[in-house]
Amino acid sequence: MPNLWTRIWRGFLLLLSLGAILLPTVGCCAPFADLFMGQGPAKGEPAPDFTLTSLQDKQVTLSELQGQVVLIVFWSST
Repeated sequence: MPNLWTRIWRGFLLLLSLGAILLPTVGCCAPFADLFMGQGPAKGEPAPDFTLTSLQDKQVTLSELQGQVVLIVFWSST
């Protein structure tokens, strides 16, 4: 069993690593900050219209997909 200082050091390194991973992701969410701060649509209201670039470099607007099932995955490798 690791001694107390080894466990403290490992915990510190874990927190440091999580901070390095999570802090850069905060900047990517800036355009969607209103949604996360309670300023988005109420439950049951339609999502606001927006445009994203698909994996095929095509511009896709949410309103163009009305009536279809839409799955949006936000992902980052950094």
